[in-house]
Amino acid sequence: FTIQRHENIAVEKNFVVGPAKLEATLVPGESKTIMISVDNKTGRSQAFTVSFEDFVASSEQNEAVTLLGEKESETSLKKFLSVEKTDFVLEHGDRAIIPVTITVPVGVRAGGLFGTVLVSAVAQRDAVTDDSRTYSGAVVVGRVGTLVFATVAGNTTSEGELVSVTTKNNSFWFLKGTVPLRVAYRNTGNVSLNPY
Repeated sequence: FTIQRHENIAVEKNFVVGPAKLEATLVPGESKTIMISVDNKTGRSQAFTVSFEDFVASSEQNEAVTLLGEKESETSLKKFLSVEKTDFVLEHGDRAIIPVTITVPVGVRAGGLFGTVLVSAVAQRDAVTDDSRTYSGAVVVGRVGTLVFATVAGNTTSEGELVSVTTKNNSFWFLKGTVPLRVAYRNTGNVSLNPY
């Protein structure tokens, strides 16, 4: 875990977690370390926490994945993820480089395991509204995650099928040259699949 100091970073009132997706292949009994970064662009000192959740493909048209919270999926990876520090504070402009360890025990079946490394920013104290008369006890939590696709080596199946290709909003008439498409693809194998 390291913190890099950066000067003259513009205030964007947000924080950035990257990359959005990581992939790793492991054999049972092996550990690998992947790296994520957290950039504080909030304009103030900010406390962060790191947690893990499983995810599954979403059945909603506008969502790619659904986070499961405390629930474990059949392809649970969260129980195999760990970090050195789960709580840390960054000053504005700081970047944290966080090593995330994936440890797959002996006996885990071959195939895909899927989890999310979530970074949450929590308000450290209550705030007074702009008019200085109303006190707010509300706490706002921002969460951003990196999806982790781990493949446990062994007898795996990498296959899928094209379900549909439609125009966005099911329109058939376009006045401009750009036609927005929606492609639905189903992974029928037991590992993550990148359709091309």
